[in-house]
Amino acid sequence: MSSYNILAEYYDELIIDPDGVKQWADFTEAHLTKEGRVLELASGSGAISEALMERGYDLTLSDLSEEMLKRAKEKFPNKDDIYVLDMRELNLKDKYDGILCYNDSINYLTEEEEIKACFKGVYEALKQGGTFLFDAHTTERLEEFREEYVEEGEIKDAQYQWSILSEEDYLTHHLTFWIKDETYMEEHVQRIYPLSFLKDCLKEAGFTVCVYTDFIEKETVPGEKWYFVARKQED
Repeated sequence: MSSYNILAEYYDELIIDPDGVKQWADFTEAHLTKEGRVLELASGSGAISEALMERGYDLTLSDLSEEMLKRAKEKFPNKDDIYVLDMRELNLKDKYDGILCYNDSINYLTEEEEIKACFKGVYEALKQGGTFLFDAHTTERLEEFREEYVEEGEIKDAQYQWSILSEEDYLTHHLTFWIKDETYMEEHVQRIYPLSFLKDCLKEAGFTVCVYTDFIEKETVPGEKWYFVARKQED
């Protein structure tokens, strides 16, 4: 899984879309009660977290990147439940009413066994009747980036170039930042899985599954992302 050493500083300005944040918050509100405790995996800089907390969710934040969590802690200086956490190795003592994993973070799990371990860990960390909400790139994204996408611009104190290229089942993001007289580069690799594989892994873990495309459409509609509502059944 990739680190966000330099990108963390520019993440909100480069990646976060306010309209998208509202849609994630709306999707959460449509499928998850505000009662109880909610764990956000791969919460990053806390942009989506902030919107959810404003709507009344009791949210615990977690991410593998300490640099991303540093940005989150700047947003929430009085919040003490922000943790470094690897979603491939959850083994959590606490139980949650809901667990979230947004912004195609699940696609950073590039091995099938990592996906299965994550889903198993989430299932075990949920209370009976709990809900797991996450999104993932659709396979259409692979075709979209068969030809390299390149974006260039300026944010804060840096010039940047961001390119995305797909090869086989993988999306590779190359980011270059020119800050003063220094050049910084990062590479982030995501794997795109078939919908049938993700659904089978969720069911194998014990979940019942409902899938939407681009928040509201049924799963058979072409689009950019699948949105999963996976529930742990009551005893």
